[in-house]
Amino acid sequence: MDTVADAVATPMWRASTSNSRSNWRSSPTRGAATRGTTTRAQPTVQRPPLRQLTWRRPKGGRVPTSNASNTGESAGVPARFPVVHQPPEDLRHMLRTHMEHMERHLISQGRIPSTTGHTIHKGTPRETFVKDYLTGHLSSRLAIGSGEVIDANSRPGEPRPQFDIVIYKPEYPRLTFGGGITGFLVESVVATIEVKSIITKADLEQAAGAARYLKTLKRSTVTPLQSGYVPPGPVSHVVAYDGPAKMSTTHGWIAPVYQALGIPNDPLPIDENLRTNSVSPSLDGVFILGRGMLYYDNVPVGLVMPPLRAQNPTGKWVYSDMETGSLFMLFLFLTMLANGFEATFLNPIPYVSNIQMRYTFTG
Repeated sequence: MDTVADAVATPMWRASTSNSRSNWRSSPTRGAATRGTTTRAQPTVQRPPLRQLTWRRPKGGRVPTSNASNTGESAGVPARFPVVHQPPEDLRHMLRTHMEHMERHLISQGRIPSTTGHTIHKGTPRETFVKDYLTGHLSSRLAIGSGEVIDANSRPGEPRPQFDIVIYKPEYPRLTFGGGITGFLVESVVATIEVKSIITKADLEQAAGAARYLKTLKRSTVTPLQSGYVPPGPVSHVVAYDGPAKMSTTHGWIAPVYQALGIPNDPLPIDENLRTNSVSPSLDGVFILGRGMLYYDNVPVGLVMPPLRAQNPTGKWVYSDMETGSLFMLFLFLTMLANGFEATFLNPIPYVSNIQMRYTFTG
């Protein structure tokens, strides 16, 4: 059964069931918000009643005055929560507003190739996503490439998926195959992203198969020091410029696709530490620009709170329909991947253990 949880539709704002006008400040932990009073220098901005603000800005840009509620959805049991409200433009978070503008820009850019008559020109959404978004927003500690991912057990000539986008740590060695295609050691890979013009169930199956391959690769590293959140393994996301009207449709593809590919679909631990240190067996997120997002609930910062997980211990996927916001959530998740610190270096022994070589040892 699914939990309809309006109160967690955004990590920045939570609603009040009261009609009073009050100041709010966001909390840095798991999207919770705390209520309190603030003293500000003039001029001050008084917030209108929250019940008059809606989560989705309607067509035409007007803010309705009705108290009709919209819903976000997450995997769980039936529950009723206060309605989430979106603040007016002048009170909204700068980062969130910027990401919404970027999302609309990417959607517009993605529509341009659809007017061409040749399929060779329709592969530009990936280039647009890299050029217009990733290169200008990712941490400088990360680099962007495209190609294959290998580990110490990979063999020449064996079939391997090619990833549209590989986000990696540039201090690790790479293999250059030519034509802009690179071989990345799995120890260096932080995330992969598949970019689709329009996502279908077949596209999701292809992406899930590639993600499953990535998750089965074995890392060989030594980590003497670690601080903050460090992901337990590489993550795999899908970004699409268009897709089903409802994210529930995309979520409905997961179980049959995993079953067809033999991918395990076991529940996540309830314990917070065990949960965030659990690796997704395949996909970590699907983000459809202008539609919404779906993600695997093992992230350190997300929408679902521990009490809701306790109500539904089998819940592991969260999805939400939104006209804007999916790019913001992707940015949040990618930022967290580089947020921690670890002193990690490659252990080369598995890569050379099977190499046989004649040599002379002399004085």
